[in-house]
Amino acid sequence: MGQSEIAQKYGVSRQVVSRSISRFEKEISKRFLEFSDISAILIDYYDKEKGFMVGNIIPINELSCFILVDDSNKFKVFYDTSFIKGQNNRKKAREELISTIRTIFSIDCSEKMDFEQITSLILKKEGKYDDKK
Repeated sequence: MGQSEIAQKYGVSRQVVSRSISRFEKEISKRFLEFSDISAILIDYYDKEKGFMVGNIIPINELSCFILVDDSNKFKVFYDTSFIKGQNNRKKAREELISTIRTIFSIDCSEKMDFEQITSLILKKEGKYDDKK
């Protein structure tokens, strides 16, 4: 639904909707940057409009992570679980990540893809990844 449709539905101007979205995006940006600073995350990519970032957690051997803001406005963090012992823990974490990626980005991830392949796929879809790297 576009800004004009939202404005019409709620009986406000498109400019009011635009300002509200802008304020919301600024709040998300602020929260992401605070979160990454507190967690010592080195950000590789950040998309304020879609509310997600990809980066590495420096204190944990630069562990790869994928962070997004969910529908309830809370952070949801996914880590590269390849280092976790116990097949069940890895499988559960991977299933949750793949389910989230399929829902939010409409990307069909293979169950056999590793964390780096999944995050690369997201960045490719968003036009932020160069195959020539």
